[in-house]
Amino acid sequence: MSSFQNNNNEEPSNEENKKKLLPKETNTSIKRKTYINSNLDDTCLIGCFAFYHNITVRRSTLKSNDHIEKFIIVKVDNEEIEEKVRVDFEEFKQKLFILKPNAENRTVFKSLQNIYLNNIMDYLIKNQNQINEFLTRRPKISVRRRRFKTFNGRTLEECRQFGYALNHFLQENIPTNKKKKETQFVITRDLIDLILEQYPMSPPF
Repeated sequence: MSSFQNNNNEEPSNEENKKKLLPKETNTSIKRKTYINSNLDDTCLIGCFAFYHNITVRRSTLKSNDHIEKFIIVKVDNEEIEEKVRVDFEEFKQKLFILKPNAENRTVFKSLQNIYLNNIMDYLIKNQNQINEFLTRRPKISVRRRRFKTFNGRTLEECRQFGYALNHFLQENIPTNKKKKETQFVITRDLIDLILEQYPMSPPF
């Protein structure tokens, strides 16, 4: 068990927790629905983002006629804020994980879908100073003329260990096929604690 995991003497059993927190599959057609697809890299990135900033993050879609706009929602003090969070997340993704310009276009970053978890973790290890400098800036989130600050972030090693544990969890619980069914999945503090307790914090390779 990790040293940064919260202790709670009155928690329900592990099996009860797991049943409550595991993803639920659904094929219902709803205009707006929260889910994370089965791409492990993308899901791990969002999970690490939530873990760094100690916040609840979920992946959402807003479907229109011809496209799906993807963004994340961050809950701060039980209020959902959306607009600027998408910008902050993109900045986080580019600076933290994929500072690798595309050979065909130097201004376009390589797609996260083409970078596997071990590459992400290698990048984390090799660029600790740059990453820590970025994280200490603690970006503010601005919505409707009000400003929110993210909570204190985690250390790089803690995030790296959580990334490994999350990858184990996803491979066991998230369907790998990308067919009709979508998977509802919200990364909460309780789910993070469950992952840290029950899944190994070491590379799954």
